[in-house]
Parts: sequence; C-alpha cells; structure tokens
Amino acid sequence: MNTNSINKWLTLGANLGVLVGIVLLAYEIHQVTVTTRAEMISDFQDRWVAIDLSWQNEDLAAAWAKAMENPEDLTLTEMVQLNGFMWSYIDHIGTNRLLWQLGVFEEPLNSEEEIIVATSHIFFGNRFARAWWAENKAQVSSSTAALIDREIDKVTPDERLDLYDRIKNRMRE
Repeated sequence: MNTNSINKWLTLGANLGVLVGIVLLAYEIHQVTVTTRAEMISDFQDRWVAIDLSWQNEDLAAAWAKAMENPEDLTLTEMVQLNGFMWSYIDHIGTNRLLWQLGVFEEPLNSEEEIIVATSHIFFGNRFARAWWAENKAQVSSSTAALIDREIDKVTPDERLDLYDRIKNRMRE
C-alpha cells in the first residue's frame, strides 16, 4: 500500500470520526433539551404548588379572609402580604407566556387565557383584589390586562366569601 492510499483511508476514517462525533453531539443536545424542558415544566408546576401552599400560611390566610370579609380593615402589613401574593400569581401567568414564546414549551401547559379563566374567580373574587388590580394593571401587558379585565367582569366581588358561606351551609344540613 502506498502513502497516497494510506492518506485516503486515514482521511476517510477521520471524516467518519467527525461525522460520528457530530451525530453524538446532536443526540446529546437533544437529550439536554428534553431534560431541560422536563425540568422547566416541573418548575412551572412547582410554582403553582408554591402559590397553593402559600394559602396555608396562617398570616396570609388570615389576611386573605379579611380581604374577603372586611377589606377596609386590612392593615398595611396585610396589604403588603397580599400584594406579594397577587404579584406571584400575575408573574406566574407571565412566565408561562414567556416560556412558550421562547419555545421552551412546544405548546403552553395552559394558555394564558385558560389560566386566567380558570383562576380569576379565585384571585379576583374579593374587593381587595379588584382594587389591587385597578391600581396595578398598568404594569402588566395590555393583552394580559384585557384578559383579566374580561374575566373580572364575570366574577362577583364577594364570590369567594359566598362560596365559603355555601360550604358552611352544606355542613349544617
């Protein structure tokens, strides 16, 4: 075998090695993408759990109950707590939209509209939350604000309080 043939075989081997390396790299990138998406979906769900768990905090639960029963009696401390809670909800909606726009989610876990429709009665079913929204909606994208405004119009100011009253009445039956 002459030097020219050896060089051709070595070049072919090197090119095959590069091709195999590119295929392995593409596979690794795919695996990392799948794993990253799974982690981001898990993180997204964890943020909902964190919002739900915050209801169980005694101080926040007391402030939320007061927001339903006597919002005019809320202390500044309670309003600060509720402000943070409401922003965590609004931020979560925005995070879902952003991750979907960036292509992290092939489709949103729930569209922004679906989330707002499903949760607006929970978050905006009291007078404090409605007043809070009126003061803060300018800081939210106009499309999100329009969706929330549309859903708030469907929610009565005492909806959550009425729900708890109905539950109490059922327990008395």
